[in-house]
Amino acid sequence: VIAPIFTEEGKMFLQTIYMNDQRFDAYRRDFDWVRKYIFPGSLLASVDAITTALKQHTQLRVEWMRDIGVHYTRTLRTWRERFMRRLPEVRQLGFDEPFIRMWEFYLASCEASFAVRYIGDVQMILARPAME
Repeated sequence: VIAPIFTEEGKMFLQTIYMNDQRFDAYRRDFDWVRKYIFPGSLLASVDAITTALKQHTQLRVEWMRDIGVHYTRTLRTWRERFMRRLPEVRQLGFDEPFIRMWEFYLASCEASFAVRYIGDVQMILARPAME
């Protein structure tokens, strides 16, 4: 998921979940569980591919970058705990046990993937050269 926010000064904020660059080529050829059941047709980003595309196709440069993936572990744990606490409401909305198990597995597996840094979540500020 890529979430750009632009400013009038020629800056852009980008946050995206990414796959480790060393594993990206193998990941992109694979068809994992998340890409089959949760986000069909999706593909995590590659920080290297982003920076390469910036160099080749834009004047933007990376002004600031931070990986917040390790903090995202806590976010996913909180989402999973809240989901599990509200199961009566989830069932009342018509979601069945296979869906509940699938969603709990998804949240737990993502939490683990961030915790061991298999995937990450990067924030970037991109900027174009100052115009005089």
